[in-house]
Amino acid sequence: MNAILLAAGYGTRLYPLTEHTPKPLLPVGGRPILDRLIDRLDRVPEITRLVLVSNERFRTQFLDWAAAPDRARPVEVISDGSTANENRLGAVADIRFAVEHCGLDGEPAYVMATDNLPRFDVSDLLGPWRAHGVSAVFACLVPDPRELTRMGVAELDAHGRIVSFEEKPARPRGRFRVRRCRSRRCLSKWTGICGATRPR
Repeated sequence: MNAILLAAGYGTRLYPLTEHTPKPLLPVGGRPILDRLIDRLDRVPEITRLVLVSNERFRTQFLDWAAAPDRARPVEVISDGSTANENRLGAVADIRFAVEHCGLDGEPAYVMATDNLPRFDVSDLLGPWRAHGVSAVFACLVPDPRELTRMGVAELDAHGRIVSFEEKPARPRGRFRVRRCRSRRCLSKWTGICGATRPR
């Protein structure tokens, strides 16, 4: 399984902290957020390849981070070519870019945002794939559509499958937020929404 690490955002809400340093490389407890996430991925035996999608502005910083001599396994850093928040591609386009650029089509992938630290074992998210060979996205219903304009929004069909995804839409078509689960309680609360794609 490949891990696609999404790190092409600009962290504008944290300026000036993230104006010259990408959010995933900010230190938490003396170590970059990204190091802590890689530690968690290293405990998932199915993950054999790490691909990090950066933007062009921070690409060199991620390459320097990936080249550190104490890195346990290689991390491939690719740039989506964007240079500012205004021309960023967004999460879905960056996933597509990684799949096409790295030849990952048809291979299982674990996609992870790199700007937050979940408080659970990330291997728990592989349950649907391990048990049934299907992909899963964890989402929750958001009653206030105004809140949805600040997050990733999934539109689901009657069977709970994702039929569209929008990032920070002005007029959301769906009512489900693609959830950043940060705790085991969140994980158990929202795991009911799964979208089956292709058997492994």
